[in-house]
Amino acid sequence: MNFKAVVFREFTPESLRRIEHYRKEEAERIAAEQLEQQKPHEDDNDERRRMIKPSNEESAVPKPAPNKELAVGETLPLYLQHRFPPELIGKPIEEIDPYYRTDDAFMVINKNHVIFRFSTTSACYIFSPFNCFRRIAIRILTHPLFSTMVMITILTNCVFMTLKNAPEINEYIFTILYTTEALTKCIARGFILEKYTFLRDAWNWLDFIVIVLAYITFFINLGKVAVLRTFRVLRALKTVAVVPGLKTIVNALIQSFIALRDVGVLSSFILSIFALIGLQLYMGALRQKCVPTFESFLNNSNVSSARINMTYEGYLKEIDNETYWHKENDLYVLCGNASGSIQCPSGFVCWKDRGMSPDFGYTSFDNYGWSMLACFRLMTQDYWENLYLLVLSAAGRFHFFYFVAVIFFGSFYLVNLILAIVSMSYQEQQKQVEAENEERARRKLEDELAIQKEDAENAAEARAHAHSHCDKNALTFQGINPDIEFKQKGEKNVSYNVQTAEGSPVRLDQSTGVPPNPTTVSILDETKQHSANEDIKTQHNQNEHDLTMTAHQSKSPMDYALVNEELTAEEIERISIRSDEVESIHKDEGAIIKFLRIYCCECSCPSPIFRKFQAIVAFFVLDAFVDLFITICIILNTLFMALDHHGQSETMARVLTGGNYFFTTIFTAECVLKIIAMSPSRFFKNGWNAFDFVIVSVSLIELGLANVKGLSVLRSFRLLRVFKLAKSWQTLNRLMSIIGKSIGALGNLTVVLIIIIFIFAVVGMQLFGQKYEEKFGKDMPRWNFFDFFHAFMIVFRVLCGEWIESMWVCLECAGWPCIPFFLLTFIIGNLVILNLFLALLLASFGSNVLTEKEEEENKIVEAIDRIQRFCRFLKQYIIYHFLCQYKPRRKQTLIENCVDDTVADDQSLSVARDAVSYLPVPTSSQFEQSTTSVYITSDPLTAGEEIEMEPMNTDFIPPPPPSWEVVHLPPDCFSNAITKYFACCAKCIPQRMQKRWTYLRSAAHWVVEHRYFEWVIIISILTSSTTLALEDIHTRKQPTFTEVLDIFDKVFTVVFTMELVLKWFAYGITNYFTSGWNWLDFVIVVVSVLGAALDLFGVADIPAFKSMRTLRALRPLKALSRFEGIRVVVNALFGAIPAIFNVLLVCLVFWLIFSIMGVQLFGGRFYKCVYVDTHDRVSLSENVTNRNDCLRKNFTWENSRVNYDNVLSGYLALFQVLGANGSLEMFMTEDQKKYYNAMKKMGNKKPTKALPRPRFALGRFLFDVTTSQKFDIFIMICIFLNMLCMCLEHYNQSEHFDRVLGYINHFFVAVFTIECVMKLVALNFKYFTIPWNVFDFVIVIASILGQTLGELMAKFFVNPTLLRVVRVARVGRILRLVKGAKGIRTLLFALAVSMPALFNIGLLLFLVMFIYSIFGMSFFGYVRKSAGLTDLFNFETFPNSMIVLFQMCTTAGWSGVYQGLTNDQPPDCDPTLSTPSNKGDCGDTSIATPFLVTYVIITSLVVVNMYIAVILENFSQAQEDVQQGLTDDDYDMYYEKWQRLDPSGSQFIQYEQLSDFVDGLEPPLRIPKPNHFALTGLDLPICENDRMHCVDILDGLTKYFLGAFDAEVPNGDADAPIDIKKDRPKDYHPVTTTVKRQRETYLGRIGLRHFRLNVERRRNERNNQEQTPEKNTIDTHVESGAVNTSTISI
Repeated sequence: MNFKAVVFREFTPESLRRIEHYRKEEAERIAAEQLEQQKPHEDDNDERRRMIKPSNEESAVPKPAPNKELAVGETLPLYLQHRFPPELIGKPIEEIDPYYRTDDAFMVINKNHVIFRFSTTSACYIFSPFNCFRRIAIRILTHPLFSTMVMITILTNCVFMTLKNAPEINEYIFTILYTTEALTKCIARGFILEKYTFLRDAWNWLDFIVIVLAYITFFINLGKVAVLRTFRVLRALKTVAVVPGLKTIVNALIQSFIALRDVGVLSSFILSIFALIGLQLYMGALRQKCVPTFESFLNNSNVSSARINMTYEGYLKEIDNETYWHKENDLYVLCGNASGSIQCPSGFVCWKDRGMSPDFGYTSFDNYGWSMLACFRLMTQDYWENLYLLVLSAAGRFHFFYFVAVIFFGSFYLVNLILAIVSMSYQEQQKQVEAENEERARRKLEDELAIQKEDAENAAEARAHAHSHCDKNALTFQGINPDIEFKQKGEKNVSYNVQTAEGSPVRLDQSTGVPPNPTTVSILDETKQHSANEDIKTQHNQNEHDLTMTAHQSKSPMDYALVNEELTAEEIERISIRSDEVESIHKDEGAIIKFLRIYCCECSCPSPIFRKFQAIVAFFVLDAFVDLFITICIILNTLFMALDHHGQSETMARVLTGGNYFFTTIFTAECVLKIIAMSPSRFFKNGWNAFDFVIVSVSLIELGLANVKGLSVLRSFRLLRVFKLAKSWQTLNRLMSIIGKSIGALGNLTVVLIIIIFIFAVVGMQLFGQKYEEKFGKDMPRWNFFDFFHAFMIVFRVLCGEWIESMWVCLECAGWPCIPFFLLTFIIGNLVILNLFLALLLASFGSNVLTEKEEEENKIVEAIDRIQRFCRFLKQYIIYHFLCQYKPRRKQTLIENCVDDTVADDQSLSVARDAVSYLPVPTSSQFEQSTTSVYITSDPLTAGEEIEMEPMNTDFIPPPPPSWEVVHLPPDCFSNAITKYFACCAKCIPQRMQKRWTYLRSAAHWVVEHRYFEWVIIISILTSSTTLALEDIHTRKQPTFTEVLDIFDKVFTVVFTMELVLKWFAYGITNYFTSGWNWLDFVIVVVSVLGAALDLFGVADIPAFKSMRTLRALRPLKALSRFEGIRVVVNALFGAIPAIFNVLLVCLVFWLIFSIMGVQLFGGRFYKCVYVDTHDRVSLSENVTNRNDCLRKNFTWENSRVNYDNVLSGYLALFQVLGANGSLEMFMTEDQKKYYNAMKKMGNKKPTKALPRPRFALGRFLFDVTTSQKFDIFIMICIFLNMLCMCLEHYNQSEHFDRVLGYINHFFVAVFTIECVMKLVALNFKYFTIPWNVFDFVIVIASILGQTLGELMAKFFVNPTLLRVVRVARVGRILRLVKGAKGIRTLLFALAVSMPALFNIGLLLFLVMFIYSIFGMSFFGYVRKSAGLTDLFNFETFPNSMIVLFQMCTTAGWSGVYQGLTNDQPPDCDPTLSTPSNKGDCGDTSIATPFLVTYVIITSLVVVNMYIAVILENFSQAQEDVQQGLTDDDYDMYYEKWQRLDPSGSQFIQYEQLSDFVDGLEPPLRIPKPNHFALTGLDLPICENDRMHCVDILDGLTKYFLGAFDAEVPNGDADAPIDIKKDRPKDYHPVTTTVKRQRETYLGRIGLRHFRLNVERRRNERNNQEQTPEKNTIDTHVESGAVNTSTISI
């Protein structure tokens, strides 16, 4: 838009007439365009143009669009601000955007140049645009203070809402203020009917609802509905509209919610399936309790003698009393009767329907709602280990497969898909914002240039007017002061005192007074300006015709530039880049640096003594060795801080205090010396120097206030010294830089997060606060909504992922409203906003951000390099002086060594040459037979260095060996470095023996390379692993079974040892150890042999050697190299280890800081008073307040297991806290060309032969019915209804309800049976060729049997109802028929594509769990069950170990397991018990800590994240395919449509069918009719008999959609070029194309036209001549026959 043509006019009645005039012009223009489009195209060239699809970029008439710079809420562009008349501020003006000039609208520009728009119609039918009241309202509304006052009112209201008992008068005051605001807006804008009115803004709807609800509650007593007033807190969201940075975050949030629609639907669908399965499997299972048997109940001593003769009916009635049920730790024991479940103790039996379910009855699968909530809990992994334990206790350990499916598909897949979508939404929004900012910056620069051009023109005019008053070429006029000097070669200096009114220099030409180079922009550097009032000077050096200028500006880096003509886009871009660089320089400096530069000396003392001193200090303090010394001091200081611990001795405290003084002195001296050496301004320009100064200042303050009570927290600031390591540690430096750059966006997101927490906290306090007080009174739980602080904390806890326990308590108080409140809080806060934090950091990290090479100079590396160079010099110096005394001997030794090396090299070269020539391995005797001369130069300088070797005789060619021996020719056993010393031994070995040796090694090579050998080893590995899993506490009690396992162990040790020896023999020892996988096998064999040796000598049970025997658990690792999928995963994992290790080290540094801080703040504060021989805290009634009270009352004062008494304990405590669920995943996608990807998809698709249509009438009818789309939709509706009916089932439902559901189930069974029979009749045996039909057939048979033999099947096979749940999977078929489900299909496609990789990662995870379970059974098999160890969760058996380890792979419940495994002291255990572990039933802290920490790191932080990364990568790829427009699903739909026209699968259709076929396709491949010319333009091949091939059509449609008519498939290194014509049938013989056919038709029409013209001309000629009637008759017949013939041919 050309802003020069903009005219600002005040809005008057004339403006209304001008709007009507614009409307008429627009209507005339539209009518003219429509008339032009309706003109017939008679020219044939028009038809030819219509054959080609018009490009999206080539549009004849661009659609009008509003100017984004003139949108409502934007600031007026800089150029228009410069021209805007000040007297029009706050007044209505005419519209300046041409897009809106026909609308009933006018503009208002306020004092801050912000744009407002209003309707020209009368507001509320009363106030016209010229009404004085409306003018006043507009002036108030547009004033900047109005929005400020509104925000202050909202924030004040929010503060009052946090108060528990705020006065009621506040509500009336704020309601009056909000009403005044709304009335002002209504008077200024109008109410709702027109554009730009009050309720056309979504935020105003929020205000309107809040005000209406307030007045309703004032005048009408709504009781409980009055809580709706609480939602006025949503007005806090209006702060988003005020803070600019929040707009991006909120837009990303909104886009995320829109994008999460498909994930929400898919998540609901998947969770519904799991919920239905859980409903059928565990309905009522969690109500099972242990009750006394009838006999034990009668024999119980607590039962009165009167009840001895109780009947069984009386027993049943009495047993309902909960006091008789079995309890452990004051909790009813959950039991089960299935195999693997928790069994009741002796005298008790497990009964169903005893009391309520656990957790106040809210944890259950008794109906669909609770089952769905339980599945959502599993998906979010909140305290899911408790539900896991409860279900397995009641249903059996084998039901853990259900939890595996829910965790892997529900949690890992769905939750991380949400992360992926939120991240992609944020990145798209960020790209859009960056593009807008770039456009805004470019436009701002253009405006600045335009303003400078006008200023220059004005200055030139002013100079021309003042020319008569000038003397000696000095121009003086108003606003022009400082000097601009021009120096010209051969001329004297001419000074022009020219300056604009703004204080910026203007460069003028000597002769004309205008700028000599109008496109040159002067850019200043403020750093050279030494005072505020210094003159601004310009140097102008002219050499011949070259003019250059260096100028200084006093304001912005580019306030003015002199432009006499418009700049090109390239010039503007170049100037913009330079401007950005200068702006960045000025931003780096800031106000403090300017202050230091102006008012603090730059140490530019003229004294030479000071300058010399400064140089000496700089030489010292800026040296690399000083940086190395400071780094060492930082590490030592960190170590000193880490040594601080609770209960340390006075000597230790004095040492640490002295160390603190020492290091503080060192760092202070470094800071002071650097300030002297660099000057304050240069020192503070470096961010790290400023950081050091802050740390030193805080350290000095802390030392000065060390003895002041209450300020000991300042000690924590010492920890910031650790970050000084970032100066020399590049990984930490880059991570801190990334975090620093993200602070701005993180700050905005934090504000949004605080607003959300505030809103939910206030709503929760208003809704549930009173209920908590009524329910609990003074016994208020820790997590509650009673006041704002606790409500804020409970909402923050929900956002961190812990919501279920707080919701149980809330449900006890307030009932069902707690469920939507907590779920909404979790979804918005955790799944969206917290994922935005991850998305923001992901956007900041590049794929190679941690592996980039260091570009800046690193002084630490330089210092280390100096030390290494010195050491090498010292070594060479010593060797040189030592060898100088033995120089002749040195020469001789060097020559001998070189000769030996030459012979060895000759040997290796000969071996290589012989191998190529298919010769057997030569021996050293063959070298004796050949003549080899070695020439050694006699030059003393080159003796021992240049040795030449030339083979003189190569005619010896032994006979070739057998072919199999050649193929498996083994390499040398050892490297040349070893064999060269034993070359002489070859003379002693006969050649026959050498050949036999080579033959044996070749045979061994053939054996180990054989696939049967590999299968034998794999079977041995699996069998060996099985025997390891069988060694548990039960089998160890069976001597015979234990002996059998020992025998198997020795057998496998021999097998693996023989494998090792064979491979050494076959590959050679040197080549064997070149592979890391072989090293792994070697270590495992050595461990196995060592364990067998310990058994042989009878010392295996000695504790010192027992741990060595447990290393047999590593034996399954041999499977890694045998399975290709696992090997690929492990290789990828090892490839990522450097980056993982770097990040892990950085994390350890951060954790160290928090651990040291925890020691300083919480050291010794985790002690507690417990009852003797227990860990239970004493009750509050004991009135114990400190340690003395505890000991005086004979209680035990003990420390908690998790504490911060020292740094290591702090690390472990932090590891429990930071073991949260979540991860940072990097998306790894490669850019690929669209057409290439499309061709890859096409290459995998082929048309299939349609099912044959029966010949008899009934079969044809049923075939047509069952293959129709409507029939499929009907069946899907029945499946949904059946699913809905299954959702209605619940525990303890009435007989009538059960009977109705039974009838409905019978109906659906009948429907699906009829469907199955119809398809069997229609398709005959072909029915079973479709997998879905086989699936349906099995379910129908099972359903029928379930109706008759339901109880029998449920007992011995599987519950038939469960199979009906599985039928829901058929819904996936209907998704392809729903156009709106494309996003869901993309998500499922990403999961399907990920399956192979996920299977490999799953195998690796299983292998890790398997190995750790073997270790766990060896170390912790006999540990007492306590804390997280139960009868089901323990390491006694392999299944139980796997159950425990699966739970901990999500970091869930590992702290409880850790507590149980570290109970190594009485009374927690009894070390005197006789067990094979020799520790009784005690654990071992030294083993349990590394065992659990390494397992959690390997599984949760590495392997599970690899699983997640694969899903996200494939989702990203699938999303990329969708964005490109063509997916595999589109090609499947294409071939489904093709099958209807080509039922025989010939891959051809007729040419005349093409138009209808393409019109009947689904988008995006569809080309609707009329499509003749578009299809012709595709240039498709036409085969014999007017047939067209399916791939040709698909290829053309793909090119048409992608706009790649000339696209060529690129040849890549990884993928061979795709030839889409490779699978053509034999009868594929193209004879023409659609373009040629159209050309032939077109030429035929031209020929026909000219023929007709010629006939007409001849007819006219003959009519003009007199001819005989006979001749005329003949000519007439000829003409009519020719015309008819031509017509027929056409």
